Amino acid sequence: MVISQIYSPVDADEALRCVELGSDYIGEVTGIGLSSKHNDIFSVEHVRGIFDAIRGKAVCVLIGIERDPEKLLDLCIATGAEIAQNVMFDHEADIRFFELRNERMPSLKIMKSVFVRDQASVDEALEAVPYCDMIILDSPGEGTVGGGTTGKIHDWSLSKQIIDNAGVPVILAGGLGPDNLAEAIETLHPFGVDSFSKVSVLDEEGRLVGKDFDKVAEFCRIAHSY
Repeated sequence: MVISQIYSPVDADEALRCVELGSDYIGEVTGIGLSSKHNDIFSVEHVRGIFDAIRGKAVCVLIGIERDPEKLLDLCIATGAEIAQNVMFDHEADIRFFELRNERMPSLKIMKSVFVRDQASVDEALEAVPYCDMIILDSPGEGTVGGGTTGKIHDWSLSKQIIDNAGVPVILAGGLGPDNLAEAIETLHPFGVDSFSKVSVLDEEGRLVGKDFDKVAEFCRIAHSY
């Protein structure tokens, strides 16, 4: 079964509904002093409330937009995250975060974000493997926090190189929805799949309103059929 991750339910009730519909992982984003065009960055207290509501029902993924490894680990501790998705780290920060995790929160899993642009992204992913437990591959985008949330796919041939050679679980993100998920899974055979834009309801300015539960249900159904 391919696991499903739904990114950024707006509150605990919505997160619980996504879990009921099949979401295996719930990803929430928090950070200090940053904003997003989608309005999907929540306070530490808000994320903690969501994680407390779903704990034991789905895996709690903190999508951290901190460049400082110590600050990201502090956020993971404060929210009770089970997986830390480090979006903004370079290789040196990857190593430092790995060391801090081992010292202070060894139960925490590390999910390395890689924005797939070109062959250098393959090298980046494989270089990070010794310092993470899993990788998530997303599409780069201007004007978004660290990339991602573009609703666009990237070059899957590059992602396939990573999936085939990483030796750790790889989650595929970037423009995935019920319309193209089966093709993505059959082409790449990832460990998991992630969706935001194509299972969300956005207002006229492109800001997050909430989840489209019919699309969430179909996304999870397709993922779990493999």
